[in-house]
Amino acid sequence: VEDISKEKKNLKRSLQQKARDNFVNNMKQNSKSTQITKFIGFACLAIYVLMRLLTSVSHDEVTSAIVLGAYYKMNVISAFEYWRLLTAGFMHVDALHLACNMMALVNLGNIVERQLTKGQYIFTLCLSIIVGNLFVLIGDGNIVGVGLSGGLFGLFGLLTVMLFAQGAFKNPRIRSSFITTMLINACITMMPNVSMLAHLGGFITGVVLGIYYSEHKLFKSLRVHVLAAFAMILIACCIQVPYVSRIMPIYGGTDAKIIYTLQELKLDGYADYLMDRYSKHIEAQGEKDYDKTLKELIELERIEK
Repeated sequence: VEDISKEKKNLKRSLQQKARDNFVNNMKQNSKSTQITKFIGFACLAIYVLMRLLTSVSHDEVTSAIVLGAYYKMNVISAFEYWRLLTAGFMHVDALHLACNMMALVNLGNIVERQLTKGQYIFTLCLSIIVGNLFVLIGDGNIVGVGLSGGLFGLFGLLTVMLFAQGAFKNPRIRSSFITTMLINACITMMPNVSMLAHLGGFITGVVLGIYYSEHKLFKSLRVHVLAAFAMILIACCIQVPYVSRIMPIYGGTDAKIIYTLQELKLDGYADYLMDRYSKHIEAQGEKDYDKTLKELIELERIEK
C-alpha cells in the first residue's frame, strides 16, 4: 500500500467495528426475556420486607437476618447449617445495600441471562454465592454475612469471559467501560464491612463457568485444566472446614437473641436444638460456663422485652 500508517488505522477501525457488530449481533440472537433476573430481584425484596417485619419481634435486624437464613459461622459449624452458604445471598439487612445490589443485578443479569440457558444462569449465580461464602467460612472468623455480591461477582466474571470470547475488548468503548467497572468494584471490595473473600470466590467461579460454557476455540484446551483446578480448590476448602471450626469471637448476646426470637415465634424445637448445639460446640472449645451464661442472657432478653 502507498500509506502504511493510514492502512493500519483503517484496519484497526474495521476490526473494532467488526468486534462491536459481533457483540451486538450476539446480543440480538440471544435476545429473550429476563424473567429469572426479575424473579431474583423480587425474591430479595420480599425477603428484606419479611426481615423488617420479623425485627418487630427480635428488635434487632442482624438477629432477624440470621433467623431467616443469613450466614453466621456459629450456626454453620455448630448446627451444621451449610445451607446458609446459599440462602445468605438473598438476605439484605440494609436498604442501601439492597438497592445497590438490585441495580447491579439488573445491569448484569439482563446481559448474562440472555447469553445462557435458564439452568446455566441459575447455576452460575447460586454456585458463585456458595463458593464466595465458602471462602468466607475458611478465611474469616465468626461473622454475619448477607448479600448477593458473591453471585454478582460470579456474573461479572462470566461476563468477562464472554466479552473476551466475542472479541468485544477490541472496541475501545467497551474496553474502557470494562476497566472503569473493574476499578469501581475493586474499590468497593476494599471498603469496610465488605467481604473481599466472598467477592473473590464468586468472581473465580464465574470465570471458570464462563470458560466451561464458552465454545470459543481458545478455551478448548483450557476447559479440562480449569475445571480440574477449580475442583481442587473446592476440595481443599472442604478439607479445611474441620480445621477452622473454632468459633472466635463468641457472641453470646447474639446467640441469646436468636434463641429468644425463635421461642417467641413458637419454634421451640428449633430453639432447643440450637441451644444444645451451641453449648456443646463452645464447651468443646473449653468455655465451660457458656451454657449457663447463654441461659442467663436469654432470660435477660425476655425480661427486657
